[in-house]
Amino acid sequence: MVSHYIYSEEIYELGLRIIQTVQTVKSEPLTLFMKAVSFLSDPKAYSIILPLIFLCIDEKRGMRLIMSVFFSASVNTGLKNILKVPRPYIKDPSVGLDKVHGYSTPSGHSQASAAFWPYFVYLFFRKSPDKKSALRRALNLLCAIGIPLLIGFSRVYLGVHYPSDVLLGWILGFLISCGLILFDSSIVTFISRLPRTFKILLLALITAALNALSPVDTSMSAAFFGFGTAYIFLKETGGFCAFRGTIMQKILRLCIAAALFFPLCTALKAVFPGKESEYYQLFRFVCYVFLSFFAGFIIPKLCILLKCAEPSPECKK
Repeated sequence: MVSHYIYSEEIYELGLRIIQTVQTVKSEPLTLFMKAVSFLSDPKAYSIILPLIFLCIDEKRGMRLIMSVFFSASVNTGLKNILKVPRPYIKDPSVGLDKVHGYSTPSGHSQASAAFWPYFVYLFFRKSPDKKSALRRALNLLCAIGIPLLIGFSRVYLGVHYPSDVLLGWILGFLISCGLILFDSSIVTFISRLPRTFKILLLALITAALNALSPVDTSMSAAFFGFGTAYIFLKETGGFCAFRGTIMQKILRLCIAAALFFPLCTALKAVFPGKESEYYQLFRFVCYVFLSFFAGFIIPKLCILLKCAEPSPECKK
């Protein structure tokens, strides 16, 4: 396994010293708190937040957030597998307050949080009453900027990333979220005017580019393609309304999703070949396309069929 440090040795030594300095205040309660903060940008956290938004709050904005997370994760995975920078605790085991899989650069948690939270605030909280605008803007800024900064700091404190990893993750994540915020309306208008075939072709082209960046792990690009395709078919077959419904109906939607999706993941993992197979990457790609399509199309349609959700033409906000 070849490791590629993209900065000079002095930068990594400085990074280790910064981690060691930050950890001079370490304590068990603080470490638990930092792990909790770090969890806010963990894939497990997004597996809770994103279905909640998509199935129970707003399917359109939920779809945009899901696609942005998949896109960001695919870029991050590709860069990590290209650069192959080891974690700080590999160089100095004493700084490892947590252990995680994969390479170090760029920080996935920092990038994901910087891509997600500003876009989340833009989609849900950019409009506010004038009399509360100053306070609302301050809270929006705290959420959009403060959460990614705190998550990035937690990764340094835990010794799982160099400060340079976090900085690069922030830059990439904020570039993605800023691009989405600046061109959100233009992107939506452009895509909405395309015929279905061209929408799917556009998704395929972006997926192919992401696969070229990350040929050794195409799971997130596959999820990007599968969910995007699912939403296209969902809209063209009556749609789905997340907004309408009682609390119990929305809880039922989440229960249906969990009861079907996670057993399906387990079953596919048992059936598909393991890493030793020469077809592993192909089956992994197919698996993630299917799972994301299932989540974005089959589950909403089942919710409508079971009368715990309505199609979008009946959704009047």
